[in-house]
Amino acid sequence: MLTLNLTVPLAVDFSHPEDYFIIIFHILFATSSALLAGSVVIGILSTRALRSQNRFIFMLNTSISDTLTGCSVFYLGLFDVQEGFPSKNSTFYILPSFLGVNVFTFLFSQFDRYMAVSFPFFYNRFISRGFVIGSCMFCWVDVYLMITIQNVIPVVYAAQVYALSIIALLAGSVVIGILSTRALRSQNRFIFMLNTSISDTLTGCSVFYLGLFDVQEGLQVIVAVQVLMTIKLYMIARNQVNREPPSSEKDSKKESLRIIVYVVICFLVLWSPSFVNISVKYVTKKGLYFQNEATNLFAIMARFNAITTPALYLWGSPALRAAVWKTTWSKIFKKAIRVDSGRVKPRK
Repeated sequence: MLTLNLTVPLAVDFSHPEDYFIIIFHILFATSSALLAGSVVIGILSTRALRSQNRFIFMLNTSISDTLTGCSVFYLGLFDVQEGFPSKNSTFYILPSFLGVNVFTFLFSQFDRYMAVSFPFFYNRFISRGFVIGSCMFCWVDVYLMITIQNVIPVVYAAQVYALSIIALLAGSVVIGILSTRALRSQNRFIFMLNTSISDTLTGCSVFYLGLFDVQEGLQVIVAVQVLMTIKLYMIARNQVNREPPSSEKDSKKESLRIIVYVVICFLVLWSPSFVNISVKYVTKKGLYFQNEATNLFAIMARFNAITTPALYLWGSPALRAAVWKTTWSKIFKKAIRVDSGRVKPRK
């Protein structure tokens, strides 16, 4: 039965000097991530030229999620909250799963970029703006529908189901690896491996349909598989782009590929420690345990994606930087800039 505790204590009792640092850090982190990602959201929504491009729709979706992640730190980082098993003042994974939306968005964005570069005629004909928006909506619906199902499952099943979800995801990665590699498909022994891996994947996936799985932890395995797919797709797409003649379209493709590869790799690096620790805890009953989310170093690293992702967007896209400056920061600081003789001066 779901219960709500309206008297949540602070994450620390201020009995040690480092307690003050923890609170100050989370306040600064939450404010910075919400403002940075929020400015990207406003910049894209306010600029028609960006809204008309599919890749910026995916950026918008992840930036909305990152903005909400930053806001969630005001609760997860300042109060005595523990997500997982056993939970303490938990939000039932509602707040941590904002980053889970990003995982699925990155996956759709990878295939979007691959199709745009490798099959431009098919892409321009069939991948419409409405299709991209529908994919982004699916990311939210899928994650939070699964959380809703999860929250009605008895806690005693969670650890058992986590192991089954690991089997399904790992077996699925083997299936993808064999099917996408011609050298493996041509060998009989890998055909047998493919058959058993498909069976294992379906066995694990049956757990999903029963609603007996842990959304947040399972998504971390998807991240590990996702970055391998990103590297493979990027190598194929990069070779395709290099064969094209110099043009603004070629530069745009290179820019989009560079952004998504850096973003996904950074996402994986920050999530890997949490993934390893959770896997060890649920499989061997060992691992590192923390008092709450505010002192959980691995969870802090994972949430740090709420800053790095929009920052990489701004770094990799001059058009997005210009739009964000024009629509948000220039108005906040009440000044515009112009370039004159190689120097930047305030506009009078």
